[in-house]
Order: sequence, then C-alpha cells, then structure tokens
Amino acid sequence: MKHRHDNVARGSVVTASIWLRRLGFIHKNFHKTPKDLAKMTSKEAANFMLDLVSIMERNGKRGGYISGVMKPMKNWFAWNEIPIVQKIKIRGQINTGQEMLEQRLLLRLSTASP
Repeated sequence: MKHRHDNVARGSVVTASIWLRRLGFIHKNFHKTPKDLAKMTSKEAANFMLDLVSIMERNGKRGGYISGVMKPMKNWFAWNEIPIVQKIKIRGQINTGQEMLEQRLLLRLSTASP
C-alpha cells in the first residue's frame, strides 16, 4: 500500500491522499480491504466495481462522485496487476474537459438575464 501511495504522490500528494481515503471508504462501507481487492480475479474485480456503481446510483450518488470512487479502485487493481477490461458505465459522468466546458457554457447561458 505504501509503495502505491508514494508512487501516486510523486504525481500529486493531494491525489494520493484522496485515493487513500477512497479505498478507506470502500473498506468501511463494503467491507473489502485493499488486500481483499488485491486477491480478486479480473472478473471478480469488474463485477465488484459494477455492483458498487449500481449501489451508489441507487443511493442517489452523482456520476462524478461515483467516478471519483471508481478511478482509485481501478488504479489499485492495475497496481496489483488485475486488469479491468470490461467497460464500466456510470450514469451522468462527464468524461472529458470539453464536455465539462460545454456544460458550464450551457449553465451560464441558461442563467444569464436577457
């Protein structure tokens, strides 16, 4: 765990801290330790992630939040050489910076006074 945290922190200390908290969230709410996750097969890991997305969507979590939990998990699986090849779709997720800019522009246009 420390090696991965240090490796991520080389890019961004903030990201490393957030991703560590996200894995803590998974442990607290879904009773899976990072060690448990590291022992999963590729198929088990993909199914676990799909289950988490479904649970969080049912609980009213937004796409950006869910994506923020999935990205560190996918990174953890990759760090442990567990490839997630299955596409995991998240409802309401903004995928690119361009889409985010378009959303902001539409919001500004809709709230601008005539």
